[in-house]
Amino acid sequence: EPRHRGAVAMHVSKQQKEELAKKQMDERMQGIADAKAARDDVIEMQGHVTARSAGLWKVKLSNGLEVMATISGKMRTKSIKVIEGDAVTVELSPFDLTKGRITFR
Repeated sequence: EPRHRGAVAMHVSKQQKEELAKKQMDERMQGIADAKAARDDVIEMQGHVTARSAGLWKVKLSNGLEVMATISGKMRTKSIKVIEGDAVTVELSPFDLTKGRITFR
């Protein structure tokens, strides 16, 4: 029996619920795959850490430019420490070449 005036009571079978759930999961997984595919256009460069301040590291790249970088999530979860003078690999976005992510120490 519908709760609201004008609402239509619908019976959805267990199989239809499972199909809907599978379809939604496939859409989510496709979105994740698209996000990972979009990350293929990053620029990886080598550099050395020159300074640190409040979660940001200043990295002097091999081509002479200096960028501000943060640590990647996996390095944070594994508690990998980065100190001044470390040789690192930095991922740069093609949209903003002044900011990056440290992915390897």
